[in-house]
Amino acid sequence: MKMIALDKEIFNLSDLLRMARQEPVLLITAEGEGFFLAEADDFAREVAEFGASVSFQNFLDARASEQDSLPLELLEQLLDAASGDEGLDVAGASALYAAAALNESQAEYKAEK
Repeated sequence: MKMIALDKEIFNLSDLLRMARQEPVLLITAEGEGFFLAEADDFAREVAEFGASVSFQNFLDARASEQDSLPLELLEQLLDAASGDEGLDVAGASALYAAAALNESQAEYKAEK
């Protein structure tokens, strides 16, 4: 994958399309936004290239290690409660989440002993 910093180089659209025919292109704006340009009909090749990309794998690893996520069991409880006859309001969802977090903390504490 070719990375192009648009604040350092100027390309016209024809040049960018020519490059994208050879390999996917990641365009980085001066503000730090990233835009991906690749042939639309070559999905399998793009998947292989992303799989071989160290920077993309590092990105996935960072996302996977984020702690701000819901355990699957809690998500299932929230969905079950929300789809019940009386539904689940925001306060109920918050209480359920807090209870699950407390149970998880207690389980971790017991496992450490």
